[in-house]
Amino acid sequence: MPDEEEAKEDSRSLNATPPPIAPKPGATPDHPIFAAVEDDLRDAKWVGTHGQEEDLRSALGKTILRVEELSTLLRVAYRTTTELETNLEVAPSNLKLDQVNNNMETFLHHGRNRVSSSTALEDDEEAKRVREWRHKLQKAFLTPKAPPKSEDMPQLDALFTSVEQYDKMSIEYLSFSKIGKVMRHISTLKADNIPLNAKYNFLTRAQSAMEVDASAGAIAAAEAAE
Repeated sequence: MPDEEEAKEDSRSLNATPPPIAPKPGATPDHPIFAAVEDDLRDAKWVGTHGQEEDLRSALGKTILRVEELSTLLRVAYRTTTELETNLEVAPSNLKLDQVNNNMETFLHHGRNRVSSSTALEDDEEAKRVREWRHKLQKAFLTPKAPPKSEDMPQLDALFTSVEQYDKMSIEYLSFSKIGKVMRHISTLKADNIPLNAKYNFLTRAQSAMEVDASAGAIAAAEAAE
């Protein structure tokens, strides 16, 4: 009965749910708004082909509402995209600023630790002994207006021996006393400017003293911490 079938088709409501359509990969994003738009579009096409005047008014009303909704969503999406682009442009500068802040915090942290460590070592007799050795070596070898004298060499030899045989040296003592730095400067002096250096080998011993055992490379570590 073809007439009956056509009548049923013509009387189909706009609100009727269309049959499910198998999704095609990548065809439509997985969001309810896109499915709703597809439904409205199918209804509008059907009205354009089969609908009456009342159907046309209804379809037009639905289309207006949907366009208003999409307009709002587009405004929100545009604002979000603009904010994201701004954040991406600012991100490198913020990252550099964070790195600077982190480096500053690390620097201040090490500085506070060094101050705290130095303060604690002020009452440490062993630390003060190492610092006193540094004062004597610096005064004897590194005072420009008062170069070392031959008669002082045996005493300085004994002082070097004390440093060389000291078995309690630590990175903390080296950093506190700065004796490693003084030894480094002594090792760079000219042999002609040190009396009896051929006998006592002060330059070579100063170089060796920079490797005195707190641990391997302890003086280098202490110097790096300064």
